[in-house]
Amino acid sequence: RGLGDVYKRQKQIPLPPLTKGSYVVVIGSFENKSLASKYSASIDYGLPINMFKANNNYYRVFLGPFPSFSRAKEVLNDVPGRAWILRKK
Repeated sequence: RGLGDVYKRQKQIPLPPLTKGSYVVVIGSFENKSLASKYSASIDYGLPINMFKANNNYYRVFLGPFPSFSRAKEVLNDVPGRAWILRKK
């Protein structure tokens, strides 16, 4: 069993603090926490899926964190739909 198997069984993993300079791939943004939770539970990319509340009070569902922009870009290229990379400042 690989880490992907763990993530498939446990949709949301505890989020470590996003370290300065880390990257996430935002795959959804919701006004409602319940909708964000339902969305994150309905998708599976074999990667950690989490959410955080942004400054605009929207809940962002994301993949990661990733240590480099290049790794985040690889993931972004594999994600269908509208997604973007966010860097923790």
